[in-house]
Amino acid sequence: MAINKNDWRTPAPYGGTGWTYLFIQFLAFLFFFFASFTCWLTVSQTTELKVLIGYWSRELPEYAEAAALAGTNRNYCVSWDSATKEQLFDGPWRFGRAVGVIGAILAIPVFLISLCITLVSLNMIYFKALCCTHILMGLLSTSLLAGLGSDVCEVESCRLGPGGYLAIVDTFLWMAAAIGAYILSLWRQESEPPKTDAKPKVVPAKLRQTVVSTGNNPSISEKENEEMPVSQSRKKKVQSTAKSKKKKKITGKKSFQEP
Repeated sequence: MAINKNDWRTPAPYGGTGWTYLFIQFLAFLFFFFASFTCWLTVSQTTELKVLIGYWSRELPEYAEAAALAGTNRNYCVSWDSATKEQLFDGPWRFGRAVGVIGAILAIPVFLISLCITLVSLNMIYFKALCCTHILMGLLSTSLLAGLGSDVCEVESCRLGPGGYLAIVDTFLWMAAAIGAYILSLWRQESEPPKTDAKPKVVPAKLRQTVVSTGNNPSISEKENEEMPVSQSRKKKVQSTAKSKKKKKITGKKSFQEP
């Protein structure tokens, strides 16, 4: 039995736009982790060697020299030793490490919520939260470059590396994801039924009785009963009652005068 290609498609409330938004966020998610937790953030380059330096690990010069002699571009990154942490790690470098941890804690649930939004139509509060979180993640991506002004880069003479360029690109990706979440929120808002905040008008008991009695009056048409305000219906009822009494008096006089 042949399987239709439409059977393989996952239904999504926002179509291709939702999948594009999810793909952009996935790239931003990966770029942030590469810039934060690899040794690609900065690079210390001399005429002979190029050493990669990151917040959590760095490439040792002897490893970089061995890779250069072997003619490979493979990087061997190791964690910072405790003595170097105490001597070189200052405020900007520790701030960059903290930014990476905070961003990683935020990025994982944000990506999962974005995946749910792409597949299922959620409430508007999730779209507003995602827009704010995407902008915050963009600011955190830019803050990853704070380590360039630290004592570590002053000693190592490091400059912007591949991870630093990823952090810059990642800032624009998070902003694009925020715009995508805002567009999806507009579509979600259009699909919601209009809200009626107007409270039902409470009619006093006397007026309700008047309207009911007027509705039973055959002298008033049904269309007039539907369109007539309460004050006019009450006035109409009084006038019709007065006319009926007047007709009764005249009829009574005529019958009395007849032999």
